[in-house]
Amino acid sequence: MADNTLAEKIDALIAKKIPFAFYYSPGEEDPTLVIQTEGPLFRAESYEDLNGIEGFVFAPFDIRPHTPLVVIRPDRLLKGISVITACNTDDMSSPEFSTKEEKRFPPPEMSKTEYRQLAAPLIRMIQDGEFEKVVLSRTLCVDMPEGRSCGEMLLKLKEKVNDAFICLVHLPGIGTWMGATPELLLRKRNDRFHTVSLAGTLPVGDSNGVFNWTAKEIREQEIVTEFIETQLKTFGIDGYEKSGPFTSFAANVAHLKTEIGFPCEKVETELGRFISTLHPTSAVCGNSREKARGYILAKERHDREYYCGFLGEWNLAGRLNLYVNIRCMKILGNKACLYVGGGITADSIVDSEWDETNHKAKTLLSILM
Repeated sequence: MADNTLAEKIDALIAKKIPFAFYYSPGEEDPTLVIQTEGPLFRAESYEDLNGIEGFVFAPFDIRPHTPLVVIRPDRLLKGISVITACNTDDMSSPEFSTKEEKRFPPPEMSKTEYRQLAAPLIRMIQDGEFEKVVLSRTLCVDMPEGRSCGEMLLKLKEKVNDAFICLVHLPGIGTWMGATPELLLRKRNDRFHTVSLAGTLPVGDSNGVFNWTAKEIREQEIVTEFIETQLKTFGIDGYEKSGPFTSFAANVAHLKTEIGFPCEKVETELGRFISTLHPTSAVCGNSREKARGYILAKERHDREYYCGFLGEWNLAGRLNLYVNIRCMKILGNKACLYVGGGITADSIVDSEWDETNHKAKTLLSILM
């Protein structure tokens, strides 16, 4: 009964076109709901504009006019199932968010043949030294299950995944996104920040917890770690602590993961600028970053929009918890559009990379069956 009421609350907010973020932090059973009921959404032109702002941030892969960096102001901040289900949505109305209509058509999909035609020459370019790594993504658009609402799907996702940031973000005029991301971008705990290097992927299958990581996956993950360490050093941060890499599980796949912690003092007064140096990491973009980003924007057939952006608590009740927006989908009417990708390196095999994207899509596809 509680689950039904919880799903109904989510669906009522969507129906009334009220901006909100509903989410579970990794391992938690009590959800949080951030609702904006007044005024326009805060839209930033740069990450530096976030300094001094409080709310739930939803950032794109690349800030552009049609994919702004937005923050949901916490006019109502609710924590826990009983508190959320008791919330009265009848008196809520949609704030003045925007008169602009969101894009309602699905992004172009990519066949396996088209993927090969893009990935094969990219591998040769990497082997020739033009890049070290490029993250190549694609989309899958499937019909929404008849009679199943967004609220019901989110709760079904929570049943299947626990150790991830599980979230539904509804932004009228921008879009409705759902996902379960295992990748932390930045978290603050007491006087320290924490981030992770997460890359390299193998299906869990019948591994029994034993994985034979190849040189390709190991190097792919090392590239991300080295990128983060370089960015820390640009801020004069040398006293960081590093743990890993070790195997980390995310639903039906495993990754290599390194945890990195460092003092707050050199970052917290310039948090927006620090985020701009960290995002997008080479885990979702490539190396060198700017060249890889240019390749992605020029060659991928679809617009990533908020896929591979970041989302989470930004100085919300004193908390900073940001996650990379992967393992996600955008809801477009009766269609769910999934975004999946993988790191292409000199050792990549095209068919294996294609299979990796299929493995990453399985959890979201399972709630659409």
